[in-house]
Amino acid sequence: MRIIHISDLHLGKSVNGYNLLKEGDQPYWCEQFLKLCDEEKPDVVVMAGDIYDRSVPSGEAVSLLDHFLSELADRHIAVMMIAGNHDSPERIDYSHAFLEKRGVYTSGVLTRKMKHITLKDAYGPVTFWLLPYLFPLAATEVLGEEKSYKDTEEAMRAYLDAQDIDWHARNVLIAHQTVTVQGKEGERGGSETMTGGIGGIDASVFKDFDYTALGHIHAAYPIGSETIRYCGSILCYHFDETKQKKKGPLIIDLGPKGSAPLIRMRTITPLHPMRIVEGTFADITKEERTNGLTHEYVSINITDQHISDYITRTMRDIFDEKQSHIMALTSSFEQLHSAEQLEEKAVDLPLDALFSAFYTQRHDGTEPDEKEREILHYAASLIIESSPDGSGDAKQAERLYQYLAERKDI
Repeated sequence: MRIIHISDLHLGKSVNGYNLLKEGDQPYWCEQFLKLCDEEKPDVVVMAGDIYDRSVPSGEAVSLLDHFLSELADRHIAVMMIAGNHDSPERIDYSHAFLEKRGVYTSGVLTRKMKHITLKDAYGPVTFWLLPYLFPLAATEVLGEEKSYKDTEEAMRAYLDAQDIDWHARNVLIAHQTVTVQGKEGERGGSETMTGGIGGIDASVFKDFDYTALGHIHAAYPIGSETIRYCGSILCYHFDETKQKKKGPLIIDLGPKGSAPLIRMRTITPLHPMRIVEGTFADITKEERTNGLTHEYVSINITDQHISDYITRTMRDIFDEKQSHIMALTSSFEQLHSAEQLEEKAVDLPLDALFSAFYTQRHDGTEPDEKEREILHYAASLIIESSPDGSGDAKQAERLYQYLAERKDI
């Protein structure tokens, strides 16, 4: 049986003010995924939670999911979908009886008897267990026990023990939890990683399932076993996620009971790849005018200067021409406040930065405003233009610093 494992669609998600549904990123991904299904011809698509980004999704997000599920149903692909911590359980379960007639099975509200669907292939039955986001209080309520569970792992063990699972047959679990190995998390996956093992469940809890399809963490990796896996979010939803090597659905070919499933990833190129751009203003300007990269979402960090109107305009002009969007423009430039530090670093700083640092040092740590920065930029440009190679003269800058330092009236 061929299964495609996806999770964390976060339909309606906004990143740095850009709504990825309205910008076309999420609809584009959905269409590319449908094309992938036409190639791979899966029997089942499992969606392991966080279908929406908010518990009350926008109308556009609901319409996109409706289109997505309809297209999968038209292809006669069964869908197994659970609620994640971002989802409203009741909304995920809405119209479930009607959806099941088209092969779309949902589980949003936790119930004592876990929802499960059995399909058959050439090797016999495969039962899919749909487990929506579980936390200790919810487990206590559905199991009807008076005891309180000390943590999520204890609650999960009790909940699974209460199910009637035939371990001699093949079983696939779909869950949306934080899974750990001896208390340690796997790779962090952006904003969705729980910190310090809070809510963590040891991977050994799921060891008897033939495959465990996890959602919640935005990175893709196995945890504790090759058959217990996060597939990661469908798109980068945080610039930290650009550190992940690749994103894409997991393809699982499930063979007979006792055989290791074949697992691989298929990447989907996003409409707007996300990228962190970091360096000096001059280096970034030179590199971005020549690297040929286009149609991106970028986060820019200038390391040698504060952000000025001139820098903002320059970056905007460069990336507008590349049809890319600047999601963030920041500076990590550390201002020098003491005369000793300033004198020591004078020959190494760009002129704009040198003048700005000197101004701040002379004004008790107060940085120049935008109008004053424009004046400082103009003064620096005069020196740069007068130098033989157009790059500025470090010795001239040092002499200027010494002159200004001796003038107590400035």
